[in-house]
Amino acid sequence: MEDKNAYVAKPSDICCLKGTIHEGESRGTFETIAGVETYIVRPPEAKANDNILLYFPDVWGMFPNGLLIMDGFADAGYFVLGLDYFRGDPVWKHRKNRHDTTTDPIFDYEAWKRKHIAFADEAVPPWVDAVKKLYGRDETKYACVGYVVFHDDHLDPL
Repeated sequence: MEDKNAYVAKPSDICCLKGTIHEGESRGTFETIAGVETYIVRPPEAKANDNILLYFPDVWGMFPNGLLIMDGFADAGYFVLGLDYFRGDPVWKHRKNRHDTTTDPIFDYEAWKRKHIAFADEAVPPWVDAVKKLYGRDETKYACVGYVVFHDDHLDPL
């Protein structure tokens, strides 16, 4: 029997609240797809492989690191789309790192996580369908990159 609660990676935990800031300027644009703000970055024309990479961000959301990672995948030839399933409410607005308790002293990480996982579970399938209709072709191959919050049901529309 299939476990409908199985994750490709475990749900985010307190260890996700650490990291390093990368430097550079992102080059993509934001558009709304299926009601979800989406970062889109195209590959350089000479490297385009006609494949689409769907990027599912970690708890830091559309932070410079994630945007630059998506730009890097585009540099490798992929047309990249990353959805903001945190809807402008990434964890960094509440915690600057895992030891920060002053930015938002009453922040409930578990409640925040439940809220955004529930939204992602609802929003990702129609978002993937919309991406396929807008940008896919019969021969398009899809790749997915998911960091921590990514749930295996998000792949069902592919």
